[in-house]
Amino acid sequence: NSFFPRLDEIFTADYARTHDLGAPLAWQRATFALGRGDSALSRILEHNFRTYLLSDLLVKADRCSMAHALELRAPFLDTALIAYASRLPPSYLRRGTHTKRILKDAFANVLPIEIQRRGKMGFGVPLGAWFRGDLRAYVHDYLGPGASLDAYLDRGAVDRLLAEHSRSIVDHGQRIWALLTLEIWLRQVGS
Repeated sequence: NSFFPRLDEIFTADYARTHDLGAPLAWQRATFALGRGDSALSRILEHNFRTYLLSDLLVKADRCSMAHALELRAPFLDTALIAYASRLPPSYLRRGTHTKRILKDAFANVLPIEIQRRGKMGFGVPLGAWFRGDLRAYVHDYLGPGASLDAYLDRGAVDRLLAEHSRSIVDHGQRIWALLTLEIWLRQVGS
C-alpha cells in the first residue's frame, strides 16, 4: 500500500476489472479496527505490531539470523513487557515528536547526550542510487518489455516509473524494488 497507494494506476484495466484492488487497504483498515487502545497512538502502535513487526521486521531478522547460525533475542518483545507498555499513557511514550521517551529517560545518565538527541537511524539501502547506477541495466533487463509482470501491470505505467527514476525526476527506488521482487518471483513460479 505504501509503495503504490493508487493500485489502479499500475495494474492493467483487465486485471483491475476482475480483482478487488481495494482489498489490501481494506485489510489494513480491518486490522487497524481490531485495535483496543484508548488513544490513536496506541491503536497505531498495535497495528504496527500486528503488521509491520510481525510480517516484515521479525521475519527478516529470523531469516537472517538463522542463515548465519546466530541466536537472536528481542528482549523488548517480552510478553510481560509488551503487556505493561501497552497500558502506558501516550504521554509516557513520546514527548512532542521525540519518541522512546522512557528509554531515553531511563538511560539519561548512561548514554552520551549526542546519542540521546540523535534521530532514528534505519537500515535502509540506497536503492534509488543503485537502480540509477550499477544496477540500472539489471533493472531494465528484468522490468523492460516482455517482463512476466506485463500480464498484470500496465506496461506504460512501469515504463513511466522507470523513466522518471532514471532521469531523477522521482526516486522510485522502493517501487522498483517491489516490482523487481514481483518479477523475479513470477519467473520462479512460472507465471
